[in-house]
Amino acid sequence: MKLPALDGYVLWLLPDHPSEIRLREPIERISKTVNAYPFHPHVTIGNVPDIDSGKLTHLLPQIADGIEPFVIQAKSVECRENPYQKLIIVLESHSRLLKVADSIDRIFGKEFGKRDDHHISILYADLHCSELSTERENLKKSFSKSFAINKIALTRLKGTPDEWEIDKVCELKG
Repeated sequence: MKLPALDGYVLWLLPDHPSEIRLREPIERISKTVNAYPFHPHVTIGNVPDIDSGKLTHLLPQIADGIEPFVIQAKSVECRENPYQKLIIVLESHSRLLKVADSIDRIFGKEFGKRDDHHISILYADLHCSELSTERENLKKSFSKSFAINKIALTRLKGTPDEWEIDKVCELKG
């Protein structure tokens, strides 16, 4: 599989353990079926400025502070042409997602928080959506309708998904 290599840091919201298990199953199953890279279930909630990673890890608890864990609702399953958003679970908008984005912006002094198109990726691949119609239909029949979010992570996207690393995780705490 050929995916464009990424480089830089992003902020992910991470599911609680039961939600992670429910999301990990289709990620691993579909990735194995189409020979793609599996990855950690997450919702990308923001980018970060190009600054020292030590400073970024120090700022992460400040972003998490004042944000309570929450449950997000799934809206639909889509296939997209972007290889890093190939097969996704689209999420309903939620005020807590915007609150996290606002917190990211406040800490970094600019708009780095993601305010729209919130989703959970299930597959990263360079396949055409027509090649994934069976997987998409199977996912639509079986995906969970809600997921609990209880952590935020600073993640280094260096290379392809098999090389990505979570550098620091903080619990959301209201």
